[in-house]
Amino acid sequence: MNSAPVFKSGRVNVQPNNYWSGTEYAPNTSNAWNFNFNNGNQNNNNKTNGFYAWAVRPGG
Repeated sequence: MNSAPVFKSGRVNVQPNNYWSGTEYAPNTSNAWNFNFNNGNQNNNNKTNGFYAWAVRPGG
């Protein structure tokens, strides 16, 4: 198998696609980091790309 498994549970169904990080790419602030849940790659892309977003809140 050459792709990372997709995380699924009773409450979460993650799409096998790119998700934005909340972190800008410092060398080019027009870009931000993203993570691909299909293949496990991390990359930076222009913020105008239409990737998924995952809302999170601080733990505690």
